Amino acid sequence: MPTSFTDELNKSTFADHGKYLLVSSATEFLGLEPSDCELIIQKGEIRKDSFLTIASFEKDIGAVLITPRDYVKSHSWKQSPPICIDGSFSTHLTVNGNGARAQSNLPTLRKANSKPIRIEFNDLFIRSEDIKKIRIELEACKPNYGNFQKAEWIPEQLADMNEASTYFFSNKKYSTYNRKEMILTIESWLKARWTRKTDNRGEILLAVAAAAILPESTMPNKIIDKIKITEPTEKSLNEYTSPLLSIINELALQYWLKAKNKGKYSEHQEIVYDLNFNYGITGRLAKVIATLIRPTKKH
Repeated sequence: MPTSFTDELNKSTFADHGKYLLVSSATEFLGLEPSDCELIIQKGEIRKDSFLTIASFEKDIGAVLITPRDYVKSHSWKQSPPICIDGSFSTHLTVNGNGARAQSNLPTLRKANSKPIRIEFNDLFIRSEDIKKIRIELEACKPNYGNFQKAEWIPEQLADMNEASTYFFSNKKYSTYNRKEMILTIESWLKARWTRKTDNRGEILLAVAAAAILPESTMPNKIIDKIKITEPTEKSLNEYTSPLLSIINELALQYWLKAKNKGKYSEHQEIVYDLNFNYGITGRLAKVIATLIRPTKKH
């Protein structure tokens, strides 16, 4: 059914040399998946840059939902329209040639990278009965860590990694997998749970954390020999826990004990230096481990 919303979509322009079709500002709502709503209710917020539907609320009609395929079909093409089998709507930061936010009708997309937006509980447009159902389901469903326990020395992000390890590798569903595709899948799983700003450091954190969960992920023997897995950590390991994830859990325990003795945690950079000089862990792996084992107020 033609609506003013679809008419507005038809006026969309191209951006970034015609690579992307800019969605009309007439969009009022971004469609979330049920799992997104669960995470928002559970954690308070998420960051998301990809949406399967957009919508607008029209008088006498109600909510008008548009999928990427609908969007392509609704646009007036000077040439034959492209084939659209699947896709999503992405949020981007637009800039002009000088690097400032674009004011023109034909902005470019900064580095063609998506820009996640924060979605909080107050942003949801959802029926109260659906919220009640989600909360009941969340109360009945506790995270599955396998032998891992959510001990007091395990920060939230590391707990998520332990849960992901069980989720992806506790059964034989993923007994064989493509390493690159699996890392991307785990990244998406973690990204939905980690609401911190996804800048370049955040992307590195996701990539390294996802790779560390793969059962075969390990470290050189000269590093492993310096880190003894103590009994509390050993009891919590699963048969599919990677050597690298085991070491990260052990380091979390060791630095927690140090913090308990000192009365406070070492600063992030201090932990990085310590990992460098005492364990031989260097580069971005040291920075990521320091982030994962040091509790943060909010992530």
